[in-house]
Amino acid sequence: MDKKQDNFLKLIETVAALRAENGCPWDRVQTHMSLRACAAEEAYELIDAIEAGDDFKTCDELGDVLLQVLMHARIAEEEGKYDISDVCKAIDDKLRRRHPHVFGAVHVDGVEDVLTNWEEIKKTEKAHKDRHTILDSVPRHMPAMEAATKILKKMRKAGHETRTAEEIAGDMAETAAELAKTGDKKLLGKLLYEAAAVGRDLGADPADYFNMIVEASGVKEADK
Repeated sequence: MDKKQDNFLKLIETVAALRAENGCPWDRVQTHMSLRACAAEEAYELIDAIEAGDDFKTCDELGDVLLQVLMHARIAEEEGKYDISDVCKAIDDKLRRRHPHVFGAVHVDGVEDVLTNWEEIKKTEKAHKDRHTILDSVPRHMPAMEAATKILKKMRKAGHETRTAEEIAGDMAETAAELAKTGDKKLLGKLLYEAAAVGRDLGADPADYFNMIVEASGVKEADK
């Protein structure tokens, strides 16, 4: 057994011990539902570490994300549903299925061909599932701005939402004025959607510029 296998199996045993009868009281009472927010938080901490270019921190945060995977797999194993080997097999099968140019006889000339094949394969997979709209492919708990951006990209690809950034910006001004006049909270969602649409056409993520505004506002220096 090599070092990678040894360390992975040791981690699996550690998680099992935490969940065992004489393990950690906190770990033992966790469920899929109680851990769901932890998965999102750990993923965002990993993103922060990657963007900071901190290799040590990235390695540490990758471990935290992996722990979430192993905890969920262990809970499912205890419930007799699936285990970590099933999780590994499922993703391995998917990767091999979606990369026929590596594991099959399909030829590609570059990244564009890979992406085209990927989308076609996904369509074939989805044909066997109960998915019927663009919204069905967007996680319900994805942050609003990220969800709006993903939806808009799919809408543009499908031939919908063809307004230009200039047209949308004009609509935003009207929406903001109507919000100020009526106080209709639903218009906040419309503004968010339109901001994402402008960002899509400008090739910019509004969330990135939000962070710039936050840093410039002095929030980082403010007392907690």
